[in-house]
Amino acid sequence: MRSSLTLIIVVALMSTGFAKSDKKKTDTAAGDNVVHFSESTPNCKVAVQNGDRVDVVNNGQYEIAVTEKLDTFAERYQNIWVRVKNLDDKALEVTPEAVKLQLLKPKAKTLKAEDPEKLSKDIERAAYKRKADLVTPNCPVQQVTQCLPSASAASEAENVVHEADGQKIWISEHALTAKTLQKNEKSEGSVFFPREKKMQDYAVLVSVGDTTYEFPGSTSTK
Repeated sequence: MRSSLTLIIVVALMSTGFAKSDKKKTDTAAGDNVVHFSESTPNCKVAVQNGDRVDVVNNGQYEIAVTEKLDTFAERYQNIWVRVKNLDDKALEVTPEAVKLQLLKPKAKTLKAEDPEKLSKDIERAAYKRKADLVTPNCPVQQVTQCLPSASAASEAENVVHEADGQKIWISEHALTAKTLQKNEKSEGSVFFPREKKMQDYAVLVSVGDTTYEFPGSTSTK
């Protein structure tokens, strides 16, 4: 019989660096035991993938890998890459719907992860709205029957739609999806959130069972 472990990923933004977690601030974390990632922590290591730092935890039952940085996507969103590998005989449920982005400062709020399908539709809707704005010329009423959008506006409108189509394809190919992992199976992909321009330091919290793993991150270039 399959036993289920629910993977809960929470991203918490921290303005004071990577410190001991505050239960009031990380109320969305499901685990009772907290493991703070550092290179000196047992079962933790740092790897490099495609030139980016990746923090990895391997406790013998499962392996969790998280990129250190958040990337901007489609201007209004940001995403972070996560990989989970099951090393145990028990099945492991990966549920990206449980991913949250918790802002702590300047104003505390929690952002839910974007559903990939809905995100694609939102991007498409915004693109066609932008296209409509570009190809609708501002003409005097008496000239409306002879008024057409400029060639540059028409070209830009088509580029907007083309770019949106590419973004939708990228989402379908790279988003982390719900999956039941058997032994030695893995699931990896991007988790998307609304973009927060003023964010600085943050922590990615990955909870499996009663343990929560905290991975530090920062948007600072220092």
